[in-house]
Amino acid sequence: MDHDIRVEFLEFIAKSKAPGCNGLSEDCHYIPRKALDDYWSKDMVTSVISKAGPRVPDGFVARDYRTILSILVYINKLNHISEFVRRQLDDSNLPFHSPEWPYEINDPRNKFNDTIQQFYDNQWSFCPLDLSRDSVIHKRVLHPRHILPFAEKRRAKSTFSGNSMGYEVVVDNVYQAAEEVKGPEIFALKVFNSDQKQAFEDETNALAALAKVPSDHMVRYYGSFIQGDTYNILLEYADGGTLSDFLKETAPPVRQEDIASCWESIFGLVSALEKVHNISNRNANWSLKGLHADIRPDNILWFKKNDVSKDPCFKIADFGLRNVQPAPPRNIKGSNTTYTKIGTASTNIYTPPEAAGDWREQLGHSHQSGPNCGDRRLSPTNDQRNIGYDIWSLGCLFLECLTWLESGYQEVERFRQSRRDELTKKAIKYDDRWPAFHDGAKLLPTVEGIFDNLRSQLEGREKGDGDKLTQKILDMLRNEVLVPQDNGRFRAKDMLKVFRSEDTETDGYAMAQNDWGLDVKTGPEWKKEERMRWGYSVRTASLRGY
Repeated sequence: MDHDIRVEFLEFIAKSKAPGCNGLSEDCHYIPRKALDDYWSKDMVTSVISKAGPRVPDGFVARDYRTILSILVYINKLNHISEFVRRQLDDSNLPFHSPEWPYEINDPRNKFNDTIQQFYDNQWSFCPLDLSRDSVIHKRVLHPRHILPFAEKRRAKSTFSGNSMGYEVVVDNVYQAAEEVKGPEIFALKVFNSDQKQAFEDETNALAALAKVPSDHMVRYYGSFIQGDTYNILLEYADGGTLSDFLKETAPPVRQEDIASCWESIFGLVSALEKVHNISNRNANWSLKGLHADIRPDNILWFKKNDVSKDPCFKIADFGLRNVQPAPPRNIKGSNTTYTKIGTASTNIYTPPEAAGDWREQLGHSHQSGPNCGDRRLSPTNDQRNIGYDIWSLGCLFLECLTWLESGYQEVERFRQSRRDELTKKAIKYDDRWPAFHDGAKLLPTVEGIFDNLRSQLEGREKGDGDKLTQKILDMLRNEVLVPQDNGRFRAKDMLKVFRSEDTETDGYAMAQNDWGLDVKTGPEWKKEERMRWGYSVRTASLRGY
């Protein structure tokens, strides 16, 4: 091969290389594919092939063999390119996972085997993981030496649920300029070890299913891969952290329009949850129902930067579930599909009463307290769950947002401490960091008190549009969401109907019911305790369960 050709190419390599890392935790460099494509113009390929001497069609090489051409020039073995071309081993076959050549070859001096070993050892710098928009990366198995185009890899500020590790990975500017990458410069990387293979399978399966119903309020899935003994998921990076970080770091809005905008951002989570609960394809005859089963502030991502507006954006993340089931036929009403949660239970604070454990019936009839009352644990032991599980969790989260909106984050902390104190008096064992909103059967009096206090605050001032929206959400949470019986709980679609209604009183609830073609019961035929707490006369008949 012409000496000048190789020298010129090596100079190009030195200028174009970008930092990356591989599955062996080694720092290494790679050449972006786009840089190679730009270097190997058709005229350049023709010139090199003619000088090198191998009789191969330069048009094929320019189109399909640029990476192979690059590696052979780099190791000074261009004369062997014909062995690749005649067997149609083009760039799409790279990287090779073994240095063993799969074909017979007349090579008495074993020179070609030496070439293949050199090719194998040097190919990795020319074959980084492809993050371009056209690349499909789903559970892809990578060789430990396969280079990832990550210039930096650092522990994430916010952790993922479970035992997985969270990282922020930065794609180098050279790669950004050279490739039309799928996402931003920074990705979130969720890493599972070999003992967590099933959790990886559960989450990637869920993300693949949810990709059929994309939402601006669900974290974007960019791909997944297995490398060595790690199982990795690439996700959208949240520059703000989580909803927990937002509540801690952000002062509540004061202007009415800002309050309304804040609720618009938060309520986007309901529209995302509605899609999780109804994964369907209108162009095909199938429908699925999903369940998240771990809705909490740390699983809600906060994006400070919003392409549409200056308002923050919140997105549901951590779909670590095995809870996707075929939906019942569309013409069957009132179906209560249940989902079996396999694995560790979700966070205690946001689990509903129906998942609190076998002791809740006893608790409803016992007023004992103190050390002799028995070992009563507030833990989610009921594994049969349906969509109402997520609705309760989201309602708890929204009540904390309401508390923050009216009184700031310190009041959210006081609210949590009050629940801790009350559960301690009832001698119920619970997760001390995140106390529940109920005692296993009904809302805690502390939670009832928060509802009363929030309503008093709202009634004590002249309300603008933001406050009216806040009151509507408060009433909906109290009367239709945080109710002990799952079959009496709103679904995501119902919550959206009320939120989108123009009025602030009963018509919003009537809209939610009439949209389903159900009878709206009003008036004295309902028992007093079954009517809405704030004097509304509308009560849902059979809307809740499906």
